[in-house]
Amino acid sequence: MNGIPIIKRTIDLFAEIFEEIILITDSPGSFKNFVTGIIMESDILRGVGTLRGIHAGLNRTTKEAVFFVACDMPFLKIELIREEIKYFKKLDCEALVPRIGKLIEPLHAVYKKSLKDSIRSLIKSKQEYSTRGLFRSINIQYLELENKKQNREIFVNLNTPKDFKDTFASRARRFLLDRDFQAGSKNGIL
Repeated sequence: MNGIPIIKRTIDLFAEIFEEIILITDSPGSFKNFVTGIIMESDILRGVGTLRGIHAGLNRTTKEAVFFVACDMPFLKIELIREEIKYFKKLDCEALVPRIGKLIEPLHAVYKKSLKDSIRSLIKSKQEYSTRGLFRSINIQYLELENKKQNREIFVNLNTPKDFKDTFASRARRFLLDRDFQAGSKNGIL
């Protein structure tokens, strides 16, 4: 966005909030040229989806809990992250996950370090590799968010070049429509 890689924007945002930033990646070499001052770690458990990254982060952290986010979320909001952390500290739970209606976002969530053994056991059982499987066996709480565009947009993931193109083409159209509407209303044209 604006010529700055999403991962760089995310790390810069995290630097305003967190003392410790850990990037979990299968290809640390891809990030070494523009990401400094953070811990880079590879997955410990391979081939098991999202849980492997959460496990690696929990295994590596020096903190009691970790806020996890996907590295391809371009619309993160510092206010929501701070709200999530504040709410987590008030609760007695092992994980706090945002929820909009029935939709959850496990990669914009806080997890206690103590979950690393539960995750390892779940993965080793070879019965379940999903975060939903983990959630069925732990003390989880949800941060309920209003179902509105601004909240849904925070959780947008850009997994493919098509996702990127579609997301930003749609934002550009909205910007142009808003700009044209504002210009029209200033000129008395509606």
